[in-house]
This record gives sequence, structure tokens and C-alpha cells, in this order.
Amino acid sequence: MRKIFMALGLICFPNLAHAACLKVQDDSKIILSDETLAPLKAINYGRKELFDALYRTSLYETNGCWATPVGNFDAQTLSVGVLQWNYGQNSLQDLFIRYRAKFKTQEEFDQNIQSIMPQYGKLAFSSDCLNNPVAQSCKDQILAAHDEKGKLNPIIDGEYQALFNSLTMRQVQTEKFIDFLNDLAPKLNALFPSPSDKQVKWGIDLAIQQGFLKYNNQYYLLNPADVTTIRKLYLGLDAQKKRGRAYSILHWYGGLCGGIYQGVKTEQCNFNIQKWCSSIKHGLNEEDFDLLNLTYVRSRIAQGQSGRWQANAFARRTKLVLQTGWIGDDKQDLPEGIKDNGNCDVFKVVE
Repeated sequence: MRKIFMALGLICFPNLAHAACLKVQDDSKIILSDETLAPLKAINYGRKELFDALYRTSLYETNGCWATPVGNFDAQTLSVGVLQWNYGQNSLQDLFIRYRAKFKTQEEFDQNIQSIMPQYGKLAFSSDCLNNPVAQSCKDQILAAHDEKGKLNPIIDGEYQALFNSLTMRQVQTEKFIDFLNDLAPKLNALFPSPSDKQVKWGIDLAIQQGFLKYNNQYYLLNPADVTTIRKLYLGLDAQKKRGRAYSILHWYGGLCGGIYQGVKTEQCNFNIQKWCSSIKHGLNEEDFDLLNLTYVRSRIAQGQSGRWQANAFARRTKLVLQTGWIGDDKQDLPEGIKDNGNCDVFKVVE
């Protein structure tokens, strides 16, 4: 379910081992003025926090790389870049337009593209591929550059790789991410008047994977009325009852994992259940209990592929909240001071 300009954030990546990875990290050649960074103060972000967030986000989308073009495995025609912008959701066009605008003359731009995309550059920057929505003729030509297994051929893969690894496109991607954070800030403040670092990370990951929801002609991370009701419902619960509610959420997650049409692996689900059950048994603080419940509610309305990624959506945010879990290649044990609980099997998926 790709919202805004981002990819779904699937964890079932095609094999990326063949691709050269340029790691997402700060580069002094990427120019960001104080004026550009100033709005990020609303979420207590500066340059360091910006690139930390960009790298953290890219881990789910590109395994931490600036480019990682992939083909039509998820029906998006071609996806590329830190947030896996794509033609399927018409999110690539703006990056190409911004990139072209970085050159002073058409001649300078033409020379640049000829050097890094000699075969597919004209197509990528053609009017058909820059239209929004993208023209079917553009999609057809890109799909023709896939092999029989649905993967990009080495030439188009290498050229999109070169483009998105270039300094100019890394500048564009960073600026695009700043725009995203600026757009996110008021939506975060609507949930958390003074968001903590964990709440900001949670909001970024939610917006990237599931996007925003529209209520009364405004966009939110969650329906504000629902959030108010949720918080009222648990306001009077003591620690034991809160623990029981949290365990019920684990039952729901285990039920999803055991279903036929979910994009998760049983081994990973059971690892998550064990660690999260142990965390709940140890006791959740107020912030973590709140975020767990908001995660549960929002994950239930993940609609991509008829709800196939609800368990994945829940796991991504819960791992972030409880600081333990297994998503993709990222496996994190319990935080120091919390022990594995031996009574968690009741929540696990039985093969």
C-alpha cells in the first residue's frame, strides 16, 4: 500500500546481492542551508538526525542504499531510490523533474544524462515518463527491459543505479525527504504535542509505509477522534489490565501470522511474539503502551493487497516501539534488563 510518494516497504526483497550499494549517509557535498533545515526543529531534527532517519528508513526500502532499482515484482513497474519511488504510484516523476532543474542549461543536462544513462536516459526523462499519471507507453518500454523472471536487465539496472547514486540525485532525494518531514511534522504534533525521539521515528515509519488518512479535508496519521477515544478507554486501566490488553493484541498478531494470505514468515512471527510477550510481562511504560495501541489500530486498516501486509505493518512499528523483534534481515534481541519469559508459547503460530 504505497502512499504519498513512498513504496510499501516490503521486506520480501528480490535478490539484491548483485547490485553495488552506495550506503545512505551524510556527505558534506550535499548542500543544506540553515533555512532549509529550520522547519525540522518542529520535530527536534537537525542535519545529523535527518541523515540518521534517512538511513534508518532506507534499511526497509533498499537495505540501506541510495539506489537499489527493482523491477515489477510488486506491480509498480520500476522502483528506485531511498524510499523506492516508483512509476506504479507516479512518485518518480517529481524526482526526475527536480533533477533536470539542477542543470543550468539543456546542453549541460544532456551531456550528464548521456554519460550516466546512455541507453535509457532519453526514455527516463521523456514526456511520457514524466507525465502524471505516467503514460502507458513509458511503462511498456520499461517492462520490456525486464527478463523472463520479472527482473530488470543489467543495463537498465546499472543506469538507474548510476543516476540515483549520483551526487545530484542524492541531493534531490535528501531534499525530497526534508519535504516529507516538513509535511509530517504537524501530523505528528496532532498526536504528540511535543514528540519524543521514539514518537518521531514511529511517525516517520508509519507515514512511509501506510501514508496519511484524510478526515474533514485534512490529513492525519490516525483519525484524531479515534485517538481520543482509544486514550480514554485505557485511561482507567491498572497495570494488570493493561498487560491483558497488550496480550490480546499479541493474539491478534499471531492470528494474522497464521493466516494464508500474509507476507510474513512463521519463524519471524514466533520470534517477535516471544520477545514482545516478554516485554509486556516485564511491563510497558505509558509511551510504549500508547504507541502499541496506536500501532494496532492503524495496522488493522492496512489495505494493500487486500490486507496482506497488516502483520508486517504491525511488526515494523512494534519492533521500533519495544526495541526488539525481527523484520527482514534486522533481528534485535530484548533490551538489557528484560528476560525471556517462558510462558509465551500460547501466543505463537503452530505450523
